[in-house]
Amino acid sequence: MTSDIDHTQAWSAGGDTSADNLVALCRSGHRLKHQSSFSTRQAPDGTLTWTTPGGKTYTNIRAQDLTRAALNPGTSGDTSPRSAQPARPQPPGEARLSASGRAGPDDNPPPF
Repeated sequence: MTSDIDHTQAWSAGGDTSADNLVALCRSGHRLKHQSSFSTRQAPDGTLTWTTPGGKTYTNIRAQDLTRAALNPGTSGDTSPRSAQPARPQPPGEARLSASGRAGPDDNPPPF
């Protein structure tokens, strides 16, 4: 996947070429911004808010927040430190045993 680097505040309008004024946009989003009345505003944390020609706003979720949410489901992007120890990985080829001491159908979920 490729992206276009865009000045949030146009360089021609005095916008700096700096990290806090640059954002990666997909090609269609970049064209939408420059060939229509849509506009963007970038927050200090990099979050981008789009404003439609009718004045309605939509805020993008930052890529790193999407990644954190995917790695920690149910956290809504919460990245505060966790105190719990990570689970120990199961050695390859070693089946998990149920309370009865036998491997059950739920003890070895796909992929096997």
